[in-house]
Amino acid sequence: MRLAERTLAIAVAVLLAMPAAAEPVQPRIVELRADWRGDELFVGYRVVDGFTEESLERARSGMPFTIRHSLELVAKWIVPLWPSQTLDAVRVDSTAIHDSLTRTYQLERRWVRRHRGESPIENREARSGATEAEMRAWIQEFPDIVLCSREELPERGATLRAESVLGRRWIWYVVPGSRRVDLTRRIER
Repeated sequence: MRLAERTLAIAVAVLLAMPAAAEPVQPRIVELRADWRGDELFVGYRVVDGFTEESLERARSGMPFTIRHSLELVAKWIVPLWPSQTLDAVRVDSTAIHDSLTRTYQLERRWVRRHRGESPIENREARSGATEAEMRAWIQEFPDIVLCSREELPERGATLRAESVLGRRWIWYVVPGSRRVDLTRRIER
């Protein structure tokens, strides 16, 4: 047998001997809530299956683990090919840091909100002493917030876009990419 044929035979044998990789559970956005309470639009959502084994190990090791949630309320113009108008945009960075001494998590949310092109409004919320179950619930949820009022929403309605960036992944072990999930929903007055 020649060297090339032998190398090919070994490569095929190695590939066949490798166990089949289990299909990873894909994260998804569920419960994209958009409720009118009086004249205010409250929105929020939750991500399920947002943690991989690598991200859990990272969180347990004490390194900060962050999921970035974004919501945008966008109105299309009546004229085709005209750019959309962003009515409101909110970005929430949910971070968890494990304290190995107390075996609890320190949790933090940073909010940045841009309303119709105004200067951004920032807010911060923190909590400590959380268990792993509380950390998972905290970091995968975009809590209900007021996005706009009925009078600010155009007559033709708008589209609500929700997106979460769930950390980094590697494509072919070389190219960095991010794990993203998104969902859209139509909002009417």
